[in-house]
Amino acid sequence: MIEINGKQYPLDTTVLYLHNTQVSDISPLTELTKLEELCLNDTQVSDISSLTGLTNLKVLSLQNTQVSDISSLTGLTKLEWLYLRNTQVSDISSLTGLANLKRIWLRNTQVSKEQIKEFRQKHPNCKVYHN
Repeated sequence: MIEINGKQYPLDTTVLYLHNTQVSDISPLTELTKLEELCLNDTQVSDISSLTGLTNLKVLSLQNTQVSDISSLTGLTKLEWLYLRNTQVSDISSLTGLANLKRIWLRNTQVSKEQIKEFRQKHPNCKVYHN
């Protein structure tokens, strides 16, 4: 079991919704290696480096957070859906190797149109939602 924001979760958890909570420290998530879907929308999270080892993640939602650095997502090769709407993200170059991405939400981020264009060229089968 791990504890996050005062609640206990079993180590074999595959889906975890922590949206609309005051959670800011997600370092305990490193032990949830079977996690496939994680929602951190509308939380106090800014540092997602502890997600690095969660290689089974398929869906990750970081909407309405203070996240700016997503370089720790580089090794999450099973990731299919990534929600980054209303974040401080400005660089998506670390997502280049994520060949399984099918959808990415970039509305209201700092990602340039040029980066989006480059991303689309490398991921023609990924639907990109942006401003």
